[in-house]
Amino acid sequence: MLTVDNERGRNGIPKLFDGTGIQLHLTPGPEMETMMRDMGKDRIDPKDTFVEAWKKGCIDKIREL
Repeated sequence: MLTVDNERGRNGIPKLFDGTGIQLHLTPGPEMETMMRDMGKDRIDPKDTFVEAWKKGCIDKIREL
């Protein structure tokens, strides 16, 4: 399982997989709350921007594995 190495990814996601035997890999990526705050009132969908910002770290980790 790949997840972003931000506060939510480090603190919440591992709890979902405790005891499952699923290996968790954290990848570099942005903090969602910071991105949403920095986008201002005329922001586009923050999820699309988040995924784009996370994509390189995710792809690099997949290649490493």
